[in-house]
Amino acid sequence: PCELTLRTTSAGIRLFSQPVKEIDLIHAKTHTWKEEMLSEGDKVLGGIAGDLFDIRAEFGVGDATEFGFTIRGIPVIYDVEKRELACIDKTAPFQQMEGKIRLQLLVDRTSIEIFGNDGVLVMPIGVIPPDDKGSLAVFSRGGSTRVHSLEVHELKSAWER
Repeated sequence: PCELTLRTTSAGIRLFSQPVKEIDLIHAKTHTWKEEMLSEGDKVLGGIAGDLFDIRAEFGVGDATEFGFTIRGIPVIYDVEKRELACIDKTAPFQQMEGKIRLQLLVDRTSIEIFGNDGVLVMPIGVIPPDDKGSLAVFSRGGSTRVHSLEVHELKSAWER
């Protein structure tokens, strides 16, 4: 579930969409990384179990050409030059804010919902996951990227009581 708000921006009044704060109530185990320089390549985020996640990240745009996540083999890519976010066959313009981007990804069994810069961008993606749960990784291509903060929250089912 998402909360819709109207906000005044330099481009006028815009509609923003963000996950409701009650998502925090179903956080189980949390994994945190802060102020790491991600060099060229992939970094598998080990020790993470399950298939429901709330991923929150703030990246500093370094000299990389692109960076992002691989979730169960599905790439979520920020192209620095194009200033564009892509996942599977969908792309959307996505501007940096003072050299940074913030992402929140809600990962369910059959979907990845991507929220950028506190609701400026919303990209829901339907996915058919592979049989195995696969891994989570963060990556940088063509240079390095600063990971200011990265939180991966394993989620409990919202239907369990």
